[in-house]
Amino acid sequence: MPVNLDQPASTVDITSEQYDVMLDNLQANILKAHGRDFARHVFVRFVGEPTAIREWISGFAASVTSAKEQLDQTARRREDASVSGGLVFGFYLSAKGYQFLGFDVDRFASDAFRKGMKDQDDGFFEGLLEDVLDTNNKDPKPNAWESGFQEEIHALVTIADDGLAAVDDAATAIHVGLGDLGEVLGGS
Repeated sequence: MPVNLDQPASTVDITSEQYDVMLDNLQANILKAHGRDFARHVFVRFVGEPTAIREWISGFAASVTSAKEQLDQTARRREDASVSGGLVFGFYLSAKGYQFLGFDVDRFASDAFRKGMKDQDDGFFEGLLEDVLDTNNKDPKPNAWESGFQEEIHALVTIADDGLAAVDDAATAIHVGLGDLGEVLGGS
């Protein structure tokens, strides 16, 4: 059954079986924060052959935690606080990442997504409320960002867990698993 996106969120019970397919195909940490104590955010710039990178992404996708898994973990933890939800993985491509992999980003609906975070002029208020609202972006210019973030970023891998060692081990495994397909630009 298709999901009705026009109904108010307050009327949606995401624990209802009618949403299982959608939740199985949606990453964790989108509808609800992962709630883990530790997280790493690994920023990647692809340098390998796009076909090989697509294969790596496809393999890594099996590790990505779904929103359904996250909700099930939360329910189990509510029943027994000693139960750890385990590692939560997320994978996000930037428009530059999609472009590197050969996708036509001009077909994406979001102009802000296509431009990326380095374009600090979102153009949202042009001609609308410029005289009423302060639209001056106070973020530092990209050339003042940490060196890794000044590079072209293609993907972000997020890792979260209640144990710091598990997060660090998973981040190391991702770095090693990328091999010569990508460079890790930074990670917190």
